Amino acid sequence: MKSVFWANMSHEICTPLNAIVGFSEIIAVTENEEEKLQYLEIIQKNSNLLLQLINDILDLSRIESGKSEMHFQQIEISGLVEEVEKVHQLKMKTDVELKVIRPEGEYWTSTDRNRVMQVLFNFLSNAIKSS
Repeated sequence: MKSVFWANMSHEICTPLNAIVGFSEIIAVTENEEEKLQYLEIIQKNSNLLLQLINDILDLSRIESGKSEMHFQQIEISGLVEEVEKVHQLKMKTDVELKVIRPEGEYWTSTDRNRVMQVLFNFLSNAIKSS
């Protein structure tokens, strides 16, 4: 089971890494500034993807080793969702619309705010990539 996981992870890591290396080499020989900016955008997106993958692997490792700590606190859910929405509005493609439907009133819960944010960010990032 772990060998299948690592085979998939190596593919997932190599894909953005190859894009970063490849487009960096292209930028080095490209004179057109507009093309360079396009290639830099590709490098940036793949760098962010690679960083997210590595962070996810580290989180999984912490969870499996029992070193992942939860920090519970009272949070208001609508405020948390609004914060995630604002961050992702900046990242979204112009042809993708994020629609958040909030119930009226406040809803509080005790949870690890950072873990919930991480789950929501991953969920939205995957949705954006798939659209």
